[in-house]
Amino acid sequence: MHSKTGLSNTPDDARSRVVLRGLILAAALGLLCLMVPASGVAHSGGLDKIGCHHDRKNGGYHCHRGPLKGQAFASKEEALKALEKKQQDEAESKKADANSKKD
Repeated sequence: MHSKTGLSNTPDDARSRVVLRGLILAAALGLLCLMVPASGVAHSGGLDKIGCHHDRKNGGYHCHRGPLKGQAFASKEEALKALEKKQQDEAESKKADANSKKD
């Protein structure tokens, strides 16, 4: 039996329409992902040995990898000072842990 739209109303036809809608949606989302420019998602990198780089667009210096990951600084020198302090703090913490285990 056919409906007014000319499409049949059997369960198989309804299932086929649902599958077709899903495929169309998946194709549309796939095309949308391809149209998003990669430059809007990430940048080219240029990270130094501590995982950081100068932010030429906004100014300053920030880190993507390494012990300072996720942090921003006014300059590389400030980041290096923060890294040195972090390393000193970690060394002192290890020393304190070792001393407390001896007691």
